[in-house]
Amino acid sequence: MLAIIFFITLLLFASPLIIGFLGMLAPAFAWLPALNMHQPSLLGWQQLFAWPDLGHSIGLTLLSALAVLCLPYGGAI
Repeated sequence: MLAIIFFITLLLFASPLIIGFLGMLAPAFAWLPALNMHQPSLLGWQQLFAWPDLGHSIGLTLLSALAVLCLPYGGAI
């Protein structure tokens, strides 16, 4: 009986996370019923990976995040 209660509680608390994750994935694959887009597509991902300086942009993003992380510590890290 305790295992059933544990499983129900886990499902109850995990359901918003699962719903939110699905709500994030649906638009990433171009499934937007409100915009009359009812068929998933990989076109957005293809355009992203076809971008010529994608690696450079990701590197600059990570570098600026590291700089902001070190800024409050005076560069002690």
